[in-house]
Amino acid sequence: MSSNTIIFLTYLTYIPLIMVSMWCWLNFKYLRSEFKVLSIFVFVSFVTQAMAELLAEFGINNMSLSHGYTIIGFLVLTRFYRPVLKPFFPVKWFNLIDIGFTVLVVLNIIFWQSLLTFNSVSLTAEAVILIILSLATFILTLNEELNQHLRNMQQSINWVNAGILIYYSGSLLLFFNGNAVIHIISRYWSEYTWLIYAVLMAILFTCLLIGLWKSPKELSYSKP
Repeated sequence: MSSNTIIFLTYLTYIPLIMVSMWCWLNFKYLRSEFKVLSIFVFVSFVTQAMAELLAEFGINNMSLSHGYTIIGFLVLTRFYRPVLKPFFPVKWFNLIDIGFTVLVVLNIIFWQSLLTFNSVSLTAEAVILIILSLATFILTLNEELNQHLRNMQQSINWVNAGILIYYSGSLLLFFNGNAVIHIISRYWSEYTWLIYAVLMAILFTCLLIGLWKSPKELSYSKP
């Protein structure tokens, strides 16, 4: 497969992100608070991806975007999981997780991986924590006594949670070995690796789109 074909296929995987961003833009005010949080994650992802492509087009290092996106995306997703996992995880646990992760990201930038390098440490930590939260959510949804607070949100949450689990579990090895992918292996095989990552992103945003579309709405679409 030629490099041009790989690049073309990579750009095709951006379609789900564009579609879910447009859907969120049109339906944001109708969503319940839990799903508005996910819309914010979608908007941040869209803006970050667009800026990363723009900087790459001009040959400017865009690694700093990854550092910022990692912490913002993590804090937004844990905000989504707070009401979902309240029978399992008290709010104070989430506060400690958010504070601890933020401190880790800052320390990583200062001592290990600067804003101009791939942030494999914080990305790996993010993936591990979100995999744990997503697995806990699946366990919760299987218990009818514990998941009463979810009720008509369960189908939507299952789609969202599946996308998060697939994306972060699939990307974990790439995050851990990110610097090797960038600096050691050949550019040709590196492009294949990032194509796999782009496919995982497409799966994530496809699941988010389905989950948001199926989510219960706060307001009625009909006019009085």
